[in-house]
Amino acid sequence: MSVSRPQPVGPTIIGASPWRDSTMSGIKDNNKVIGRSDETVKFGRSVDPLPHLRFITFFYAGNCYH
Repeated sequence: MSVSRPQPVGPTIIGASPWRDSTMSGIKDNNKVIGRSDETVKFGRSVDPLPHLRFITFFYAGNCYH
């Protein structure tokens, strides 16, 4: 005796394969967003004068005390 399974009415995310595919798609999308964010941070650091100014200030302030 064979039992027939009902066919899904719409797209389903229940089950191992659809869940895995959906999860992997979400991870890939998130990695793209993180990559773009990292690139933006790197660009911001390259044009931001403050880190250099801080370094120079601490360098000369340290030389004054020694």
